[in-house]
Amino acid sequence: MLLETNAVLAMDAGITKLFHTSNNQRIENPRFFERTQKRLARAQRKVSRRKKFSKRWKKACILVAKIHQLIANQRKDFLHKLSTQIIRQFGRIAIEDLNVKGLAKGMLSKQVLDASWSMLFNFLDYKAERAGRIIIRVDPNGTSQTCICGNTVKKKLKDRIHQCGLCGLVADRDFVSALVIEQRAFHTTETNLTRRVVTLDSLNNTNHYPSGVKTECSRLVSA
Repeated sequence: MLLETNAVLAMDAGITKLFHTSNNQRIENPRFFERTQKRLARAQRKVSRRKKFSKRWKKACILVAKIHQLIANQRKDFLHKLSTQIIRQFGRIAIEDLNVKGLAKGMLSKQVLDASWSMLFNFLDYKAERAGRIIIRVDPNGTSQTCICGNTVKKKLKDRIHQCGLCGLVADRDFVSALVIEQRAFHTTETNLTRRVVTLDSLNNTNHYPSGVKTECSRLVSA
């Protein structure tokens, strides 16, 4: 039996990072298919070179199937462990209500399918129900273009830093998106979210930001 907790977590889904959370943690994308793609391609070429239904062709087909099963097992094991960890630590969890089937038809179809957001969300759903945790799905529309103060901050996909001209907030765009998701799910106040953004713990993770961004965050902390 899990201990009761009111700890909140919101998760912003991505491709480069599997998720960025509202407590400023980056969950890296293991990319199981991408890492095994060359090996799979070699095995598939062997199938195409063999005479159909011959012993060597059947053996090559079995190898391809084994590689697909390996990828599926690695992905499932990783997501099971991740979902269990999340359910143990957090009592209220906000995720995006993504149209994964629609996204899988786009230019990044392989990356979307490799990320397997739907599988993780399904694991979270049934584990949360068993553990008495709360899962809330949030409309993802505009989460990457909105500040926690409510201001619209337009960004292109290449723009990785959120800079709000209204409240002055400067932070990783995915972190801010996760905070917006939390705000939509649990009506968290702007003040509480802002305090979390500008803690010194958050600054420890800003070394990858372009020059000047960490200075701006330091200014917010000292203000």
